Amino acid sequence: MDFIGKLSFSLLLLITFAAHVSFSMHQPAPRRKPVFTTDPQDSYGLLKGSLSLQCHVDGEPPPHIIWFKDGQQVKSMREMPGTSSKIITSGKLVFMSFMQEDEGSYYCNASNSEGWTKSKDANVQLAYLDP
Repeated sequence: MDFIGKLSFSLLLLITFAAHVSFSMHQPAPRRKPVFTTDPQDSYGLLKGSLSLQCHVDGEPPPHIIWFKDGQQVKSMREMPGTSSKIITSGKLVFMSFMQEDEGSYYCNASNSEGWTKSKDANVQLAYLDP
């Protein structure tokens, strides 16, 4: 093989390799239904104190998480300005000022285009301190 032939063959191999690498790097992640990796835990909150609940979920595409209390969707400060003291961000529910009416059974619901799942329940209660 002459120099031009070797150069053409080398360029062909290089282009083929680059195309293969580019294709394998840009393949979409496999789609998976949501699976909880961390469930919310039973918790006790002090009256008018802050309290956080967390849940973590894995899935593709990334799942959307909704918090529920006693079977009803939890409304945050965003949905109920001035009437709610709860903040919801990425699987985290924060009570800015925990009150007796916040006691209950909480869980997360995670969903994406591949399906949905419910976390375990977390019992959340008001803590009473002995004087």
